[in-house]
Amino acid sequence: MRGTYWLLRKIRATLIVYWARALEYRIVLLIWILAMSVPLVMMAVWLQMAEKGDVGSFSRGDFIAYYMANLLIVHLVSTWHGLELSHNIRRGELNALLLKPFHPLWIYALRPLPTKPLRIVLFLPPMILITYLLPDVHFDLHPLTWVALLASMILAYALMFLIQTSLALLSFWMVQAEPLVMIFFHLHMLFSGYLVPLALFPPSWVRTLMWLPFRFTLSVSLEIVTGALPRSEWIPTLGTGLGWVVLFYLITAFLWRRGIRVYTAVGA
Repeated sequence: MRGTYWLLRKIRATLIVYWARALEYRIVLLIWILAMSVPLVMMAVWLQMAEKGDVGSFSRGDFIAYYMANLLIVHLVSTWHGLELSHNIRRGELNALLLKPFHPLWIYALRPLPTKPLRIVLFLPPMILITYLLPDVHFDLHPLTWVALLASMILAYALMFLIQTSLALLSFWMVQAEPLVMIFFHLHMLFSGYLVPLALFPPSWVRTLMWLPFRFTLSVSLEIVTGALPRSEWIPTLGTGLGWVVLFYLITAFLWRRGIRVYTAVGA
């Protein structure tokens, strides 16, 4: 019980510190946010293609709802610590974090969270306005949907963190693991629903993409909030996502335990 109390105090202190940093460097944060506005570009492309009729199962209103939700949710579930963690291991800069009375990976996991409210403030009002002005844009706003959406976003953030961390931890044995993290980013953009809704891939691809971990880092949340995922499939789908989280947690824990024993970076 006492250990849990001190852990919560450390988490609270870490969040307060990085909230202050987010406010201090808000212009830099704004630049990063605007740089991730690719969904707006993709929405314009698909709306152009949908002028003559529906594209697959998507109407113009469906595309607007999908990419507006995409623009908000991708900011809430994303973390980009993998490159930095790999760099810190290789350069010996992990040493300072190892001296803290707090597991270093907790710091990497908590650090992006204080910026999330700022992103909600920026992107949620346009979503509400567009939903109000365009009657063919629909979101599933049932209270139960919010619960499922929150669960899917927690799983998405955990999975994004654990996959990047497991790849970055290979820096304990490799000269550079950054290319592996970049490959993951590119695959994520292609197969998570970030650029293209998974339902618009060829049917043979869809059957595979539905089970890969990329779907659970973004697409599932979009499917829930837009009503594309039937409620009868919520629990099995979230259960599969939880299975991926557990798997990558075990991989991350294994790599950390083995890697910290052979940590021989400069200054270590």
